[in-house]
Amino acid sequence: MKSNKNLIITGPRRTTIAGHIPALSVDLNVTSKAPRCDPSCPVPCIGYFIFRAPGFPPKDTYGTGRGEPVRLFFAHVGPPTHILAVNVDTPNAHVFAKMNAVAAKLLASLRLPSKLPSRQGR
Repeated sequence: MKSNKNLIITGPRRTTIAGHIPALSVDLNVTSKAPRCDPSCPVPCIGYFIFRAPGFPPKDTYGTGRGEPVRLFFAHVGPPTHILAVNVDTPNAHVFAKMNAVAAKLLASLRLPSKLPSRQGR
């Protein structure tokens, strides 16, 4: 993501979730020169994750627009090993600050089962 010239990335930062699980977090925003990947976006916007899962369109994307900061958290959880991704997606910098405080409390109190489900169909 850091090599994408359309994204402004801050981090990664080391953190923990559920009180003890190591995780990384990054903040991102969209540059003023980014394209409008979705014609309905009034500002530069870009998709940066593509989901391929049953029940979703073949290339369902997730992204954001300029001035709508996002914080992403990533952690390896398991067994069996999975990647847990959590995002704080906000409409502006003011809400971003408030929601990150809420997210920190939520992630600190998160409890995962001792054994996660296996991936089906792989």
